[in-house]
Amino acid sequence: MSGTLTTTQAYANRARQFYRNEGRMITMPEQEKVLYSISEVCKLLNVSDDTIRRMIKAGQLDGVKVRGQWRIRKESVDRYLGRSS
Repeated sequence: MSGTLTTTQAYANRARQFYRNEGRMITMPEQEKVLYSISEVCKLLNVSDDTIRRMIKAGQLDGVKVRGQWRIRKESVDRYLGRSS
């Protein structure tokens, strides 16, 4: 276990990184987004949020709730649009 960080150590490292960057969080461009919010999918598909909710309910899009908010998997949106992931 010498190579693993405890949760407290991981948070401390993240806080140090945050302060080193003067309060600006650095996003990693190589990290591709895998979950979209309903509003993001609305913009991608040019439909209303009610339509996205109906599509989730009908099984046309795979959605999961994260802290009470719907998130739609990128693979699901790509599949709906006929793109390969």
